[in-house]
Amino acid sequence: MPDWRNPADYAYTANLTLHDWAWEFLRRNAQYRAAWRRFTGERKPGPVSDAEFEIARSFGLACLSDPSCTIFGDEVFWLEGGGVKLLWGYRAPEPGPEGEAIPWPGYPDGLALWFDLAQPIESQVKTADALLRRFQAELQQAGMLEQVPKADARVHVGKWSDFLRVLDADVEGVSPAKVGEVLFASATDPRDQARKVRAAARRLVNGGYRRLLLKPNILATGGK
Repeated sequence: MPDWRNPADYAYTANLTLHDWAWEFLRRNAQYRAAWRRFTGERKPGPVSDAEFEIARSFGLACLSDPSCTIFGDEVFWLEGGGVKLLWGYRAPEPGPEGEAIPWPGYPDGLALWFDLAQPIESQVKTADALLRRFQAELQQAGMLEQVPKADARVHVGKWSDFLRVLDADVEGVSPAKVGEVLFASATDPRDQARKVRAAARRLVNGGYRRLLLKPNILATGGK
């Protein structure tokens, strides 16, 4: 991990998307790092094992990625939200005997679509939109999916580099008082501010990062 005392070590966060931020928080999750150590020690050449896939899926991933790497150092494949997902081939259902469309088999948890760039994009996007909304509605009607919250484009990331610095200091066992002196010297109570930031950062590490995957995967800069 970078040196939490040196802001230059966190300069790369200026070019992160929301899903990249999700990875920054997940890779600091102690349980995830333990899972990585376990399965890299057991990993053999060939496809990802069922056991590793289940563990990865529990964190929202298609496969485990190296937590010592930023998004620029290793590929991260999310199963949740937007971004890169596993591909599931799709062919439009043929009409049934009475002219109705044959229903889809099963209920997928997620779906990724392949777009043919040699064909018109507008019609493909329209088909994809209808398909995704149909699946979402069917899952909700079947009681297999809670009501999807409305997207909130307001994401405040301006202080998240401080979140990472506080988390990395915490791993080193640095006290909130010391962290406050270095990062929040201008605060009324630097130690209390360090504790508050640490609590907020830990919430993102311990599952809160998943909320970022529900938002558009846009470059996230600025904000307060």
